[in-house]
Amino acid sequence: PQARADGAAFAAALRAVLARCGAQAVVTPGWPFAAPPVAATTVAVEGRLVPLDPLRSLFMRTANAAGAPALVLPAGIYPAAGVPFGLHLLGAAGTDGALLALARRVEAALPRSPSPPVARHPSGSTNLT
Repeated sequence: PQARADGAAFAAALRAVLARCGAQAVVTPGWPFAAPPVAATTVAVEGRLVPLDPLRSLFMRTANAAGAPALVLPAGIYPAAGVPFGLHLLGAAGTDGALLALARRVEAALPRSPSPPVARHPSGSTNLT
């Protein structure tokens, strides 16, 4: 019950902030850092190792809590890590169509993202199954 109340309060606050700012969405990175290898359980943040969870999907979880639409657009590559970077767009609950229309405009304005390097298994194989 408390989680639902907190989610509803967050959804109302999100709607109010977007309206007050005249914005359609909150934009964040898809992840708060470059995605680490799949097996990683920690990630270096400002020189210290921190647990990967709950940071892994920090921005995506806000959409789930608010019952709000969200999506991630490819927006480039983290140069040092060589992994994709994404822009996360979060709209107010019930604004799915408006968020998709905004995403189309944002995607059209972004430079074309280079393809990320091919993932390789430690053995050197590109077959990851």
